[in-house]
Order: sequence, then C-alpha cells, then structure tokens
Amino acid sequence: MRTRTLSVIVRTLALTLVLAPLALAGPPQVNGKLETVDGLRVLTVWGSDYERGFAHGYLLAGEITEFSGKALVDPLVVASKEVYEQKVRTGVVGAFKFDPRYEQELTGLLAGIDAKLGHDGLYQKDLGRPITLDDLKAANTLPDWHAFYCSTFSVWGKMHDQGQVATARNLDFYRLPGIVEQQMVMIHKPSKAGRKKWVSITWAGMIGCYTGMNEEGVTISMHDCRPGPPSVSSGFVPRSLALRDAIETASAASALGDVEQILRERPTMFGNNIHVSSPFTGKNIPAAVFEYDPNRKLDGGVTRRTAEPDSGLPNSKSMICTNHYRLRMQPIACERFDTIRGSLLSLAMDGKGVDRRTAFGIMHQASQRGDGVLTAHTVYMLPNSRELYLSPATATQSAPTDIVWRLRLDDLFAGKAPAIKRLPPSSPADAAPRTPGLRRPPPQEEGGK
Repeated sequence: MRTRTLSVIVRTLALTLVLAPLALAGPPQVNGKLETVDGLRVLTVWGSDYERGFAHGYLLAGEITEFSGKALVDPLVVASKEVYEQKVRTGVVGAFKFDPRYEQELTGLLAGIDAKLGHDGLYQKDLGRPITLDDLKAANTLPDWHAFYCSTFSVWGKMHDQGQVATARNLDFYRLPGIVEQQMVMIHKPSKAGRKKWVSITWAGMIGCYTGMNEEGVTISMHDCRPGPPSVSSGFVPRSLALRDAIETASAASALGDVEQILRERPTMFGNNIHVSSPFTGKNIPAAVFEYDPNRKLDGGVTRRTAEPDSGLPNSKSMICTNHYRLRMQPIACERFDTIRGSLLSLAMDGKGVDRRTAFGIMHQASQRGDGVLTAHTVYMLPNSRELYLSPATATQSAPTDIVWRLRLDDLFAGKAPAIKRLPPSSPADAAPRTPGLRRPPPQEEGGK
C-alpha cells in the first residue's frame, strides 16, 4: 500500500514539474488591444518594433492572412497567382530595402499570427500555401507597384472658418476584398526615443502610413503620380514606410523640412505627391506637397510645392493635391483638382471659410464611385487641435458618407474617454458648395500605373 501511494506521489510530482513551466508561461505577452469604440474599430499597439508587430499579428491573425492573400492575387491587382509568385514576390519585392526595424516588426507580426492560430493557421487558401514574411512585405509594398489615386487639400487663415489650418483627404483605391470591411484606426505608441505617437487609417497587416496624424499635429497623405525617368534602379524604400519614418519624426515647428529630409534619404520606386500639413501659427506656411520620384537628378528626387500665387484664391491660403505634378512636369488637366479649386474659390467669393461639413461636401464631389474603384475613407484633420474626423466607405456607399467619427488625439494617447465619438448623421452631398460648370471626374481619369 505504501509502495502504491509513493508511486502515485512520484507520478503526481513529475507531472507537476512538467506542467508548471507551461502554467507559469501562460498566454504570450501582447502589447496591444483591439476594441470597438462607439462603433469604430481601433487597434492600439505599443512597445518595441517586434512587440508592436507581434501584437498586431496576434490580435488580427485571421484577418491578416485573409486580407493579404486575397488582395495580393486579386485580378484587379495581378493577372494571375503565377504572376504574383514568379514576378512580384520574388522580383518586385526584392527591389526594396526594408530597414531592420521594419524587418523586426514584420517578423513579429508573422510570429503573432503563428502564436494565435498555430502553424496550420498560416495557410492561405488563395495562395495555396502558408503565408510568409515575403508575402507580408509584398502587401506593404502594394502601393509601390499598384495604383492609388486620392485627393487632398488644406486651407488656413481666412480660408478656414476658425482661422486655423484644416486638411481634407480622400483615399481612393480598387474594391479589393476587405478594403471596406477591414478598414480601421490604428494607434501607434513606439517606445524608441525620438519616435512620436501617431494615428493612421489602415488595414490588417499594413504597418506603413497612408493617411496619418502624429501627436504634434503633423499630417501626411499619400498620392500616386506618373514619375519622371528613373535615375536609380535598386535600393528603393517602400513609400508607406518612408512616410512612416516621416510622421514618426516630424515636429510641428519644422514639419516641412523634417519630411523633406526623410524623403531625400529614401529613394522611391514610383511617382508621388506627398501632402503634408502642420499647426498654423499665423505666420508660417503650414502645408506643402512634395513631388517625389526616382528621378534623383532633378532636385535630388524631391521638389517642394507651396501655395500657388496663380491659384486665384485669396492670399494663396490653400494647397490642393491630386495625382499629377505641377512642378516636376508640365501640369495636366485634372477634373478633381479643378473641382476642389472651384469649390474653394466659390466659398472665397462668398466670404466663407471651410468648415467640417463643407470640407466633406467638397470631397464628396471629388470622390471615386465608379466600377471597381471607390473612395475608401474621407478624413478632415485639424492639426492645431489634433482632431481627426473620419468618414469611411460602407459596403454600399463610397466615402464620404453620413457616418462620421471624431477622434481627439490628445485624449487617445492619454487613454482618456471619450476620445472617440460618433457624430449625428449629416449628408455630405448637401454641404457641397455650388460650382456651376464643373462636372464630376470619371473614376480613372488620371494617375495609375
């Protein structure tokens, strides 16, 4: 009896010693949270590059494998899965240089997916194999080898109803699977010294900046352009990551110079208009567009465009950006550019400044609503107060819609409530300034590849 009892004790002790480390280990550390705030989906990540990537991957594991795989081989993106595998994943992605910190973040993202779903969960049915680090890189270079459209404008001083600076932005893209459903707000809180907190409107698995504002009120928005003749053929930096470097380091007092320096140090594969705005002091120029492409023989690859004296707008207190150069090449006709300029001129002639409802009305006139394309989100940003108003597309309607959320960045970063609030419905079409003689642009008039 004593022998049997002793045997039971020994076996119990052995099992305890085996399971104890597992029990102590528990679930993995996740430096992030995914929540729905007043109906808006928000992902917050903090810590090191790897930790933020791991949290992103762990919290959105299924969505990342689903969205990345489907988007990369969608017929709107590539001719076939074979083209993606043989040309994009092995050839195009290899032309890009990823900073070690972004390699770490994407490695963490893949590890987070594995930790959440297991190795079998990495399998992506559209690819017919497990998703890899190269696929995550391909997803994050998608804007470099496929077209974005987009429109943005900024006004300040007398052109704004409060005398400050305001930026309105449409992000236009193809109707890829998940482009509407998986859109979200992402709050970035890097732990590295010298890196600023910032907010982006983005998708699962995407770590760069497409539409963003940082803790000092600096905003950055991406737009496609046809590039000039390239003078470099390798060492390209994914432009969403170049913009992330810019938004994480740009200060309110020196935003334009800070962004320009970052872009000059990072060769780009394609043509870009990068719209930047920052708080208005009453004396500074708070907005500019950087015309940025692989022709580094011209202005080192970056040409800064500020307010245009011939724009016809009072005191030149505006900056309009669509998908064509106005300095690096001879400007081409653009209906969206003219629509926005005509709307601003109409307001100025009536002695009115732009407010939120009017800005959404203007962007409604410039939005994409054609077959296969849409405006994924419209954003109205106030750099001085660090507020952002977001109107995303729905399953049936291109942005802007009557659905709008207000985000107060100071409260978001401090964890105060209510930092996010859904506003009462208001039709953007009803707020558009009347500009007789201007027609809506066709959905694919300019830009593109």
